[in-house]
This record gives sequence, C-alpha cells and structure tokens, in this order.
Amino acid sequence: MANVYNGRPIWQHDLEGLNVYPGGFSYDRRKLSGNMCVADGKVYVRHLDTCRCFDIRNGKLLGRWKVPGSDESGKPLRWGYIACRDNVLYGTIANEDLFVHGYPTPGSEQEQRHQALLAEHPGWAPNHPHPDSTTLFAMDATTGRVKWIHKAQESIRNTTIAVGEQMIYFVDKPITATDDHRSRGDHGKIDEQRLAAKAEILARRNGTSVEAELENLKAPRGRIVALDTQTGKVIWQGDEKTASGNLLSLSTTHDILMMGGGSDFTVLNATTGKPVWSGGGRGRPMVHGNQLRFDGRVLDLLTGETVRTIPGLRGSYCTPLLGSPNLLAFRVGVIGYVDVTKDRGTEYFGGIRPGCYVDMTPAGGLLVMSDGASGCTCSYLNQCTIALQPKRSR
Repeated sequence: MANVYNGRPIWQHDLEGLNVYPGGFSYDRRKLSGNMCVADGKVYVRHLDTCRCFDIRNGKLLGRWKVPGSDESGKPLRWGYIACRDNVLYGTIANEDLFVHGYPTPGSEQEQRHQALLAEHPGWAPNHPHPDSTTLFAMDATTGRVKWIHKAQESIRNTTIAVGEQMIYFVDKPITATDDHRSRGDHGKIDEQRLAAKAEILARRNGTSVEAELENLKAPRGRIVALDTQTGKVIWQGDEKTASGNLLSLSTTHDILMMGGGSDFTVLNATTGKPVWSGGGRGRPMVHGNQLRFDGRVLDLLTGETVRTIPGLRGSYCTPLLGSPNLLAFRVGVIGYVDVTKDRGTEYFGGIRPGCYVDMTPAGGLLVMSDGASGCTCSYLNQCTIALQPKRSR
C-alpha cells in the first residue's frame, strides 16, 4: 500500500504465489476480474482458497476466511470474483477447468521457468486465469459468516457480476469451445475451421442452420439473474436466450442495468429486468451519471439518444475506455486522454504505455498508471509506475 500522491510506501504484506505470471499477456484478459477490493476502510484480497482482510491504514490482518465448501470437497477450491458493499463480502468458486488464452507461450523459456516455480511450491497457483465460476456466495464482511450460496445453472462469467444496494446481478450462460484457450490458436485467434465443423454437426442434430449454430458458438446466450443481496433469493431472471454480453454495469441512481461487451448492448430496468432500449456498438460502454460513454459517443442512459460525439475517443483490444466525471483515458499505443470539460479532442502522453486491460485509474485528481511494459515484449522507453496531475494552461 502506497500514498497515491507521492508514492511513499505505507505498508506491505507478502502473499506468496499471488501472481505467478506477473508479466503474462492475454487477449482474453478482459474476461478476468480483479483479486482485491476496498470497502469501509478495509482491503479484501482473494488468494487461492481464502480471502484476507486488512486494515487499509496500517495493514493489520483483521480476518481470513475460506471459500465455502473447501473443507468438505476434498480438494482446495479457488476463490474467483471478489467485491464488498454494505458490509457484505461477495465471492465465487472459480471454475478451474476453464482458462483464458494468454502468455507465457506454451513451451517457451518463460513458461518453463514458471512451471519450475510451481513445481517447487505446489501450494501456489497463477490465481488469475479462470474467467468463470460455478457458484456465487455472500459473507458477513466483518465475521466471515456465510449468508447464502447460489449455484449456477450453467456458468457465471465473473465480469458480469454487478452489485447494487438490494440486488446483485450476473449472467448465467453456457460455456462453449471459444471460451477456453485450448480451442484457440496463436494470439488467441479462434480456429474457424474447427468451429465451422462443429456448427455443421450441431445444425444437423438440431435441425437449424449452420450460420445460427456458428453464431451461438461464438457468442453463447444465457440469462440475466438478479438475487437479493441479503438472502440470495432470486428476485427476477430473464429468458435463457436473451443474455449474450460479457459485462453488466449498474446505475442505482437511475435504476438502470446495462449489458454490453459484445457487438451491441441492452439497457434494462434494474428492478424488473424489462428492456428499456438497445443499441449497436462495439467495446465496453461506461456508465456515468445519466450518460453512457463509449466508442466516441456519449448517449443519454435513459433514452439512448446521442448527447455528444468525441472524435478519436475509443478503447482498444488491450485497454477499454476508463474514466472519471471529467477525464476519459484509453490506450492508443501510448496514453490517450480526453478532457470532457473542454473541446480539445484527444491528447497524448508519450514514451510509456498502459498495461493490458484495466491499468489506469483516474481518481483523487490524478491519473495513476502502474508499470505495464516491463513484463511485455512491447518496446517502450519508460517502464515505471507514474501519476499524472492536471496542469493549468498559461
């Protein structure tokens, strides 16, 4: 833990094996969730089959809780998703049979070093390559007492979990071959011939078209589920073929739930699950206030009408659009950013690049970015953690 304004270390707690692949790159990293969260003056860190709770001020260990069912299952379960709100700690049991495609490349020297490290320390694990979970649960964030457990009908994509004041939402949908890195080729590319052959078999068996089966293989559909945060009871759930996105964003102020992450997105009423409007557009839309920001456009969250266009504003396959009320940041080789209070378009900070996926944090008046280049094959002059502050124009 460090001071964001001067970088001075405040406290440190070592967790062996927290990230065995520190420099690993993945085109599918967008499917993964983080391994820690902050709430009510505490830091919660998931590691292997436990969650550890620290006092954010001094690093004192306040609690350590296991994944529910770890003692009875006969094998250690992995803690997947983690979040905390209103003294409720949310977690998942990771599906360890599902991995994302990523580096180090199988058979490479880096992979061999990592495998030797894992062999020397059998209790360690990469702790980050599982995008889906089999079970969602809630605990008392102070005591670790389990409040409820919900098992998925198919599979829960961790990035679709969104926590509200009274409900928690997620997408429960089947796993297909394209979800697993073992069905992909170099650089995460889908094996089109293999998929086409499988689509033909499914079309003959189901009496459908090859095109329809191919679309479902590439973008499987499931249902959105809303649970009561205190009891885990199902409040509402959508049709099993309506949810195709890999991301849910929630606005409790406007009672709106947005599903995106694919080639289009859908806006729903968060209380009832009824659709409000839908639109097309790639990327991962970001909800801010009554706005939906993405891909150079700002839309009215309640109506879908275009409020503003910002040329050059976009996320990339490596880094989505990130932002605060006044600043939007993204990766365009180097750091790109837009001050939404002015009409200056996209500006750049060169010589250094963000890491793969969510690596910049606009908060507290700063844009903070951790080192994302030193563990990658990309060549950039500056490899360090930086914090950028606003500069007044002369």
